[in-house]
Amino acid sequence: MTTVACNKELMASDSLACDNDIKTTAQKIFRVGHDIVGVAGEYQAGLLFVEWYHDRRKSKPDVGDGFEAFALTAKSIFKYESRLIPMPIEEEFAAIGSGGQLAIMAMTLGLPPHAAVREAAKLDVYSGGKIQKEKL
Repeated sequence: MTTVACNKELMASDSLACDNDIKTTAQKIFRVGHDIVGVAGEYQAGLLFVEWYHDRRKSKPDVGDGFEAFALTAKSIFKYESRLIPMPIEEEFAAIGSGGQLAIMAMTLGLPPHAAVREAAKLDVYSGGKIQKEKL
């Protein structure tokens, strides 16, 4: 799956993707206007979400169960799941994806999101590759 971690200033992700059991890389965080969006789960669903987030007047795409995304805005961190309803995150940091819990632990210990993703990828078999990061 993936690891996406963020605080109120920065979002980071791994870049590992699989295509028919072959490792490849994929962009998982995107700048959309002034916001930063990060996706976890089925990659095509993530791309549909990014397209919809760019113009939320369009009808919501069907991203399926298991989809997760973050939107980091000037106001807060918002989490999206399959129904695409923005849920504000009250905590100072958050993480999603298969390595999300590992990244949360790393950030609890004081690491910034990009370092937390790197540490999570050491243990999570579905995360890896170069670390991508975007600052708000």
